[in-house]
This record gives sequence, structure tokens and C-alpha cells, in this order.
Amino acid sequence: MIAQYILSLVAFLGCDPNPATSDAGPVIAAWNTARKDVHAVGASFVRYEYDSVFGTFTKCTGDVHFTTRQNGHWAFLPIADGEAPKKVQRGDSTYVFRKVAAQRYLWDGDVVTVIDENDKTYQRLPRTTSLFGTMLFPHVNAHCPFLPGLPDKEAIAEWTFTAISDSDDEIRLRAEPPSELDTRFRECEVILHKPHMNLYAVRYIDPTGNRESVFVFTAVHHNPTKSRTVDLENYTDAGTSVGSTPR
Repeated sequence: MIAQYILSLVAFLGCDPNPATSDAGPVIAAWNTARKDVHAVGASFVRYEYDSVFGTFTKCTGDVHFTTRQNGHWAFLPIADGEAPKKVQRGDSTYVFRKVAAQRYLWDGDVVTVIDENDKTYQRLPRTTSLFGTMLFPHVNAHCPFLPGLPDKEAIAEWTFTAISDSDDEIRLRAEPPSELDTRFRECEVILHKPHMNLYAVRYIDPTGNRESVFVFTAVHHNPTKSRTVDLENYTDAGTSVGSTPR
């Protein structure tokens, strides 16, 4: 497990220990076949973010539950003090740790509930809420299109895939977004674990190339029988208006 983890991290840093042919068609077909009976997914994750402009990095844990693009839940929770180094070195750049706020997002059709765990407040916002002309919450997997077991075939078909490497344990793919997503992503890298083609990790690079987000998925459950709910009884409604954005 440790060796596999190190191999994955080395791959994410740009090394290519096992080059593969560029044809990703058979891999995508196998990935689709492995997910054909998956209608919902629940998973825990660790997310890392690196911002080269501000020289910061974050690490948080969380969970995601997804049934459709308009129904699901994300939670981003800060790690305990001491669980991440104060600084990390990546190439010639130094990144300083920045703690993230605890937030949850709950999609229910055309309404998104944004929950601030620190202030114990929430806002119910239209899914069409925009900032500078960009929708903030178009659908559950807008900011992380690839989830364990999902998205559906149509979503995958929108991306252009290239196979990077193929080993006994994993396959790595590079994916370029369709034109309607190129304001969010420049490209991403995907690690699929064999033999069941399970999504282990994905790295997203923003259009400027200055920001990276890495999701490492754990405790994945396909077709969970219970839906994720959030009890807001002890939270205060922070107020909502059409076109408003989270505080």
C-alpha cells in the first residue's frame, strides 16, 4: 500500500515510470463497463490544493454523496493541527500551509444549501447563482467531474482522454475538458486501480496552470442504501436572495 501510494504521488509530480500507448479507448470502455450498474456513490476523500501565485497549499478531509447532477452532498472539513507540515517544497517553489474553513454543500434539485460549520449558519441559494458571469453551483460534480463510479457515460464522453501509463496495479490517464468547461479546467490526470477500474485519485489543473487540486478517494460505497442528509435545526438562516453568493 505504501509503495502504491508513493508511486501515485510520483506520477502526480510528473514522472512516468511506465509509459503506455496514447489510445485510451479500451480503458474508457472498461471504465464504463465497470460502472454500468452504479446509480449512486458515497466516498470519503482527502483533498490537496496548491496555489503557485500565493504560495499556499491546503489539505482537508471530507465526504461526497452523489445520486444525480442535481442531488448530492459535499463536505470539506479542516484537518487537525499538526496533520500537515507548515511548508512543503515542490520543485523550486515553497508552499505555506493554509487551513480551510469547514463547509458543506447540499444540492436538492434547483436549490443549493451552503452550510458554514464555523458560524453555524446556512444559505439556500438558486443553483443558477453566478459570480462574474460564472455559475457557482451548476451541478454536484462541477468542481470535481470525476467521482468513484460516476459520472455517467455522457459526461466522460465530453472529455478527450490520452493514456499516460499502464502498470500491473494502475492506469493513468490525461483528460482535456470540452470547450464549455475550459474556463474551469485546463486538464486533469486520473489514476484508476486495477482490476476493477476503481477511481483512486484525480488531479485538476485550472486554466492558468497556477492552481492544482488533488482528490484521493477512500471508503468508496457504490449504490449506498441511505441518502446523505444534514440536520439544520441548530443552524441559523443567514438569508437568501436571488443572485446572492455565499458569504
